[in-house]
Amino acid sequence: MSDNFVPEGSLAEPALDPLIDDIVEVDTEDAQSKEAMDIEQVRDELGVSHMIDPLKALLDAPIGPVTSKWACPRLHTEFEIKALTSREYNQIQERATRFTRNKRTGRMDRDLDATLMSLLVCLDGTVSPNFRDPQLAERYPNAKSHEIISVALLPGEVDSLASKILSLSGFDEELEETGKD
Repeated sequence: MSDNFVPEGSLAEPALDPLIDDIVEVDTEDAQSKEAMDIEQVRDELGVSHMIDPLKALLDAPIGPVTSKWACPRLHTEFEIKALTSREYNQIQERATRFTRNKRTGRMDRDLDATLMSLLVCLDGTVSPNFRDPQLAERYPNAKSHEIISVALLPGEVDSLASKILSLSGFDEELEETGKD
C-alpha cells in the first residue's frame, strides 16, 4: 500500500478524472481590467481627468452647508437654499411618516406623506426667506410654518423648490421620485 491510500467513498478520495485534477487558474487580469474600465467610465461621466485621493478630498472639502439659489419667476425673486444634513433629512422623514393600524393584519403600517415631506424639505432647506419669520406668521395667521409654504407658493413651485434642495443635498432624480411617492 502507498502512503497516499484513501478509503473508497471518502470525501478525501482523489479524483479519477485527470481534468478535475488540473488546477483552475482564474485570470484576475480580466477582472482588474473590467474594474479599471468601470472607473474610467465614471471619470468620463463626471468630467474628471484624474481621481483624487478620497481622504484628501474629504479633508479639503468645504465645511458647512452647500448653498445655491432657486428662482421663482412668478414672484420675480430668488430664494437662497441649502443642502440638508443627514440628521435634518432623517428628522424630516420621521415627521412626514404616519403610522396607521392595518385593520386586516392588526400591524402598524408606515406611510410617508409626500406632500408634507416636500413642504418640510422646503422649510428646512430654505435659508432666505425664512419661512419661520414672524412677519410671515402675521401675513398667514393660523398657519404653521410648513403650511405657509403651501399657501404662499403654488404646488409646482413647492415641488420644484423641494427637488432643487434634494438635488443640492446629493439625491439624484430616482431618490427624489421615491420620496414623492
